Amino acid sequence: MNLLGQKIKKLRQEKNVNQASIAKEMGISLPAYSKIETGKTDVNISRLEQLASIHKIDIGEFFCDGLKEQLKEKDEQIAILKDKLIESLTS
Repeated sequence: MNLLGQKIKKLRQEKNVNQASIAKEMGISLPAYSKIETGKTDVNISRLEQLASIHKIDIGEFFCDGLKEQLKEKDEQIAILKDKLIESLTS
């Protein structure tokens, strides 16, 4: 599953609705929607606009969270390396 698919799934789950409900709102089949969440299909801009409208978010939020998560992971990795470096210098 890709980051975009994960974000789309998370938004749906936060709304406490099933895939079929979102698929119906979008006017697509359940299998087509499922492929969006699992990352098995590319999502075009019009689909993203639909999803943003359904979830009442700005379309940019689909991308910002992925970047925030990646930056958070990098920050955590840097903190671990920093601690290891300090430990090696002080021992």
